Parts: sequence; structure tokens; C-alpha cells
Amino acid sequence: MAVETQVRFPWQRAAGLAIPLALVAALALAKPEIVRGTFSSAESVLRVAAVVVGWTLVARLLRRVIANPVARTLAVAIPGTALLWVNVAPYFEDDVKIAGSFPEAASTATTAAADAPAAAADQPAPAAPAAPGTTAAPQPVQLTTGRFVGLDGHRGSGEAAIFRLPSGEAIVAFRDLSVQSVPDPVLYLVPGANRESKANGVRLGRFDGSRDRYEIPAGTDLSGPVTVLVWCERFAVPVAGATQTAA
Repeated sequence: MAVETQVRFPWQRAAGLAIPLALVAALALAKPEIVRGTFSSAESVLRVAAVVVGWTLVARLLRRVIANPVARTLAVAIPGTALLWVNVAPYFEDDVKIAGSFPEAASTATTAAADAPAAAADQPAPAAPAAPGTTAAPQPVQLTTGRFVGLDGHRGSGEAAIFRLPSGEAIVAFRDLSVQSVPDPVLYLVPGANRESKANGVRLGRFDGSRDRYEIPAGTDLSGPVTVLVWCERFAVPVAGATQTAA
């Protein structure tokens, strides 16, 4: 009886894993901030390790159920490459830019009026003052301000400030902001200066270029120093932060 011998090529076993790993190496050269961010915290390392373990288990299962070596290699390599691209594609997008504008704050308006040059004698007289018993409309009050800096190798610049609106609510506003695009960015307000972790922070919402102001939840303590922090949820790393100081 003839014995059928199946020839196995080592490259067929390794190719499904080698292709995405080669792409990872290429990404590390093109975007080193991806590697720095991935290994900057234990939480990030554990998340990436869980993805790699799950992908490896799926690859082993596919090798058992797909007989054709070429099809088996593609079945492992294509999902792995797609998973990798989904997680790193935002790094290749343009930076998030927000021109923004700050509300007309009461303190700013008062200062501008005080610094204005005196009117010349031949200029028309100023408008008559408001009738007795009337008051000027309330204006926002600027509480803090701070400049963004990039964290963990990411890019970040621009200004953030906290305002108290006449309605009583507080907001974070941006001006001339530019922050590197990352997967799943979220904006936090974190107690303390120069914070690089979202621990004990208040989530303000997903960070993108669609708005330049974020509401701060009622009851948030703004009496001490705080950091406006852009955080990458996917890899659990900081992207950019702006420590706030009194305006």
C-alpha cells in the first residue's frame, strides 16, 4: 500500500504571522510614536498583548480547518493586517486642528476698555450712559488658561481656557489648537498640574475637530490646578495636555 507523504514547508506556517509583523516593523520606522505609545504604560502593553494572543489563537484554529496552505496563509495574514491598519490608520491622518475662539470674557472686556486711547477732542462725544436702574448684560468670566504640549512623543500645540458662563455652567474652550490624530481620542479634565494620566479625571467627551468648546459637568472642582488632557483610549496613552493657571 502506498503511503502518501505530505510535504510541509516551514514558510507556510510562518508567513501568516510574518507578514503583519513585518508591517509592524515598517510602522515602527515610519511612526516611532506608535511604538513609544504602545510600551509607555502597563495597561497599553496588556491591551496589545491580549490582541496578539487572540489573533494567534485564531491563526492556529484556521490552520486546522483550512487545508490549502496558500488559502491558510491568506486567511491569517489578511485579518491580521486589517486589524493592524484599523488601529494605526489615524496616525497617518492630518492633525486635528481647531481654530476656535474664546468667549468675550468680562475681565477681558474691562481691560480692553481701560487700555483704549482717550478720544480726541474733535471726535464725537460718547453715547449717553444707560438709564439709571439698568445693568449691563452678564458676560462669561475666564477662570484659567494654559498652552498645550505634546506628550509621549505626540504633537500638540495651541491654547485651552476654562470659562464660567452667565448661566453658571463652566466650559473648556480652545484656540489655535493642533493635536496629532490618534485612535479613539477623548478629552479629560484631570485634577493637578502637568498630568499625563486620566486617573481621577472627568471625561468631557470624544475629541475631534467638530467643536471648540466642551461643557464641564456640574460639581467639578475647579478650585485647584487642573490639566486639560487629550487621551488615546485605544492604547491608554496621553496625547497632549494643557495645565491651567489662573487667568
